[in-house]
Amino acid sequence: MDISTLTPYAQDGLIGIAVILLGMIKIPKIEINLWSFLAKKLGKALNGDVLDQMAKLRKDFDEHVTKMGEEQARASRYRILRCEGELRREIPYTREAYDELLEDVKRYNKFCSEHKDFENYKAVAAIDYILEEYAEYIRENKFLA
Repeated sequence: MDISTLTPYAQDGLIGIAVILLGMIKIPKIEINLWSFLAKKLGKALNGDVLDQMAKLRKDFDEHVTKMGEEQARASRYRILRCEGELRREIPYTREAYDELLEDVKRYNKFCSEHKDFENYKAVAAIDYILEEYAEYIRENKFLA
């Protein structure tokens, strides 16, 4: 047996291996839907002004929400500072009033942690004092009835 008689078998084997390998490789179809493409372009052309106005409204709304959050944080800070002054003057608090004060502290701290650029330094010492006094109120049962 010489090589010339083995060549057809080798070629058939290589072709078979090539067919098997090509069958394992999947080429994804590229689907182009001309009508969808045209509809999107036409929709953007017809609604461009509306989309621009919606983007502007979204921006204005986001600014409004941020300003509202800042105003609520300032109001909480004001109540925190006022209550700290009252506690220093030994004006007693009810449990419910203290719970509301602690909600203000929580709301204020949450806003400050989410908005790093908000001026937080104004109430840090007051919050520390309020929390110390709260611990004392609980230990000594100093809450008003």
